[in-house]
Amino acid sequence: MLSRSYYRTLSGDKLATALDEGATVTAARAAQEEWRAFLASFQALHDDGPFVPNVPITSISSNRILDEKGRENRDFLGSAQRKICEYASDGRHVYSDGRSHYLQFTEPKLVANEIQLAVSRVCG
Repeated sequence: MLSRSYYRTLSGDKLATALDEGATVTAARAAQEEWRAFLASFQALHDDGPFVPNVPITSISSNRILDEKGRENRDFLGSAQRKICEYASDGRHVYSDGRSHYLQFTEPKLVANEIQLAVSRVCG
């Protein structure tokens, strides 16, 4: 399914990287282990709340829901990322322009700009 919807938009090095990271037996096993550990991790999050270190945090969410009002009510992943940034003493949450999961490929300028901002927040 992913190959029909996402990989067809990539070419060259970007496609090779995406395939290398996501289309191997090792990646599938790692994903399976993550799902197995999810319940315990989710229970710990529920019991103790999120651990947010005292460092600048930037979160970039893909813009899966274009309507801003609808996004607040339906984008639970973006909302969770935004909430973590609110817990941080120096947190920043932004939405991308597009809907891609691999923002480093589709919106590299956004990612680079946010990295530069994070570094400037640390270094002054």
